[in-house]
Amino acid sequence: MALRENYVTILTRLQDDLLFVGSLVSRATEQAVSAMLSRDHRKAEKVIAGDAEINTRRFEWEEQALLVLATQNPLASDLRFIAAAMHIVDELERMGDHAKGIARISLNIGDAPLIYPQIPLADMASIACTMLDQSLYAFTHRDSRLALQTGERDDELDNLYNVVQEELFELMMADRSNIQQANLLLWAVHNLERTGDRITNICERVIFVSTGQMQEIPGSHTRRPPQAG
Repeated sequence: MALRENYVTILTRLQDDLLFVGSLVSRATEQAVSAMLSRDHRKAEKVIAGDAEINTRRFEWEEQALLVLATQNPLASDLRFIAAAMHIVDELERMGDHAKGIARISLNIGDAPLIYPQIPLADMASIACTMLDQSLYAFTHRDSRLALQTGERDDELDNLYNVVQEELFELMMADRSNIQQANLLLWAVHNLERTGDRITNICERVIFVSTGQMQEIPGSHTRRPPQAG
């Protein structure tokens, strides 16, 4: 009985540690976008430096998960949990890279004012972070319905991404001096759009853990890459 209780404690810690990585990613995403919109270079540099902790936490988590697989003889349901969580922590680490990318883009823009002051980066970040929170809540509660609903919200990010693309292309066509910054902003919104895609991947893994079935969320794998000006 004591062995089983210890095993459950280990799995609970794995889940809690995964949620902590998710909280780091969510904060990094919010802070990266805030830094760009406020032209706060110090905040952008903190996001870049903070990515190291996300990477470290991810590798530590994987080491613990592999140790569980090697020593605890997990049940089939627990194997699904660990296998899905290993994919999820990988997606989280890559989302951290997207946040770091936005912060670097902000530094590359420098002190110049944004050519598109109304760019909906804050709205996109809000949607993405809400989706991330909901996807991880769905994971901890094995809620496949919430996971599906959350993944379907990725269309909102795609729609905003398309709007920004059109606006930036128009700015580039109107004035060639806008091209350099417009391309940088395109990559920034692309990072947020990709964050939504990765959250959708998490939602698909939640469905797998909850139902034992792999299900692709409709429309989640047909994204367009950013185009050069």
